[in-house]
Amino acid sequence: MPVNSSEDIIKRAREMEMIRRFGGKSTENSGMDSKELRKKLEILEMKMDRINQKLDSLLSEKKSLEFKDVHKRILNILNEWMSTENLAKALGYSQEYVSRKISELKEMGKIEEKRSGKNLYYRRK
Repeated sequence: MPVNSSEDIIKRAREMEMIRRFGGKSTENSGMDSKELRKKLEILEMKMDRINQKLDSLLSEKKSLEFKDVHKRILNILNEWMSTENLAKALGYSQEYVSRKISELKEMGKIEEKRSGKNLYYRRK
């Protein structure tokens, strides 16, 4: 059977997994016809979709809470001009992580930026 897309690959892998679960027997030898096997696969796929939706929702909530917490901590510290290096040291995060959060806060219009030579400094608006 030629495989044309990733969906075909996934579908075939699921079929093979179901066959493996029935003791490595093919559908002809297991007493289960291909319609039954496909129906069981569809049920499994629906269950996996629900699980994935719940996981996505939980991850989204967690990211949202983390997002708010980190941004609040940064804004509480930015009463005066600070570099990302000093801010990272004060918060205990990596400079790269703080820099990304600073970019997000700039997009929200929560902080202002000034340049002094090659260095950038930030403070809360």
